[in-house]
Amino acid sequence: MANIANPYRGLIDPDDADGKKMIFKMTKGLDESDKFNLTSKNIGDFRDEVEEAAHTFCFGSVLFNIPISYDVDGDVLDTRNLVTEPNAVSKEDVQDFASRVWGNVDGDHIIDSSCDLEKDPALLQQRIQSSLIGQ
Repeated sequence: MANIANPYRGLIDPDDADGKKMIFKMTKGLDESDKFNLTSKNIGDFRDEVEEAAHTFCFGSVLFNIPISYDVDGDVLDTRNLVTEPNAVSKEDVQDFASRVWGNVDGDHIIDSSCDLEKDPALLQQRIQSSLIGQ
């Protein structure tokens, strides 16, 4: 693994020992005393925690840049931040983004996730980040 200030900015290999340790740390649950009893009064604190974790573990690309519009070639024209602008991101926007990361989606089911991940390491990292957010 490259020597970089934040190892989560580099490529994470889920099959090697370092990658497994990183994934474990990224998905470790909060201590009981740190868990949120989410209310309207502390939603800002929760949002701050999510943003901090996204920056620390480099999840930003899958939380802060949800595509909401595309040009005729399918290239992204505009994005929104799911954490700070949740009302500007529709369920369909999130589903379309997931479809682009994971493959064709039929309703709630992925029907084709084939891809040569060795030739497209950026897609592999998006898939890892997306999976870890869900955990």
